[in-house]
Amino acid sequence: MLTRRKKINKVIVLSVSLIFAAVGIAFIALTRAAEPNLSQANIWVDSNGGSCTRTATAGGYVDTAACGSLQTAWSLAQDGDVIIIKNNSSSYGDQSTSGDKNGTVSVYGESKSGVKFSSLNTSGSNLYMSNLTVDTGTTKAKGWNNSSSNVTLDGVDLLGDYIVNRIDGDASAHVTSINNVTYKNGNAGTPGRVGGKRTCNSTPQDNEPFWVEDATNVTFDNINFSAFGSDPTPCPSSYNGFHLETIRVDYAAHNLTIKNSYFAPGSEDGSGRVFITQYSGGSSTSGAPKNFVFQNNIVHEVDGFFSIQINSVVTTCSNYVIAYNTFVQEVSIPCDASTWRWIGNLGPKPSSTCYGTYIKNVWQHNVNTSCGSDTWVNGPAYSLSAAGLDSDLRLTAQSPAIDKAEPPSTSDYCTHELGAIDINNQLRPSGPACDAGADEYGGTPPQSKAGDLNNDGIVNMTDLSTLLSNYGKTGTGDINSSGIVDIFDLSILLSNYGK
Repeated sequence: MLTRRKKINKVIVLSVSLIFAAVGIAFIALTRAAEPNLSQANIWVDSNGGSCTRTATAGGYVDTAACGSLQTAWSLAQDGDVIIIKNNSSSYGDQSTSGDKNGTVSVYGESKSGVKFSSLNTSGSNLYMSNLTVDTGTTKAKGWNNSSSNVTLDGVDLLGDYIVNRIDGDASAHVTSINNVTYKNGNAGTPGRVGGKRTCNSTPQDNEPFWVEDATNVTFDNINFSAFGSDPTPCPSSYNGFHLETIRVDYAAHNLTIKNSYFAPGSEDGSGRVFITQYSGGSSTSGAPKNFVFQNNIVHEVDGFFSIQINSVVTTCSNYVIAYNTFVQEVSIPCDASTWRWIGNLGPKPSSTCYGTYIKNVWQHNVNTSCGSDTWVNGPAYSLSAAGLDSDLRLTAQSPAIDKAEPPSTSDYCTHELGAIDINNQLRPSGPACDAGADEYGGTPPQSKAGDLNNDGIVNMTDLSTLLSNYGKTGTGDINSSGIVDIFDLSILLSNYGK
């Protein structure tokens, strides 16, 4: 019979073994995603095509064996294959991936500047795509249109003055739902300027830069949203006027996350940068978007009144989390917000009533609008200077938001759900507590990666070994300063592995 001490030791050994096994799996996945070999592929695509031949083992480019389009390569690809698209001096035109795969097929452009599409239609599931550009130019046109599940665009720019992007299961019948769609690490719109004036037509939804509908588990992560233009001229029929929004969230769009993103100034959105409705599906409460997370974002002012506007037709909006964002304009909440959580935000409070749970927000206004553990900063309504913000909504040294959000603990939102990182990929907190808003003043510069435990300039196996040796303890490896080395610290380290 095992003694109690031996039983405990056996459990510890087993736990550590499981941790190492999980780390091994995670490490393999991360290195594959972060460091693709762009000289080896199962299928190659170039501008003139060839025999369109797939090889079971990834190999180098052979001109005569290349495919002439992404679709022909996709149709030929098998689960786990890699497709690489060669650089080309001109656009590849309209491209698509139609037909589901059972396992992920990865598509890479040889370079983001050298591989350009005029549009992209992804209607085949299990796609990972990276390192290319979709550019509609100055023409009003569909950019990215997705109607499939398990699709990730990582490091893809969606450019164009009038670009329209849809993540949509079935906009007409509302019978097909898609799952697990991610757009991350990209530029959306026309960087550095306001896009062309969008006008209404018979299908005003076609004007929206981004439209999400009949889809679950959709994520926007680290996207630079440009400013978009709008023509407010009254629309025909039942439309009283065209009101633009950067992201329209419509019927049955559940489990949507928007994080670590920047919404540029100068946009002519007439409602808010994000507009939540259920217009397409009527008044059914089952279609009301739910489980919405908006965190670590900077949202500049728009022509309308709100950063986020919820349409009055939405009466039930369940489980919304608004955390560590910097706003110039408030959030409109005509629906029941009793299940909402407001954590660590900086900006104007949404209303005079305390709907939901409020934790360590900093609200700036000329009247006291604080709730729960919030801080109220008196001054002219919605004043950037009173909130201690510069013109780009970054904290100044005098900001009253510094150290006013959550201190590190075993359960705080800042160092756990946010991974102790601000919108600039700087480490939080720099003081005794996290700063309110998306920006951490005085945070660790981006070149110093969280997880570099020995300060040798790279997060590698040495750091991983140190963390695992202290797993479940205090001390070195407690990256998020929670008081214990745990799975959240491991996640932060692995996200920066090799950097």
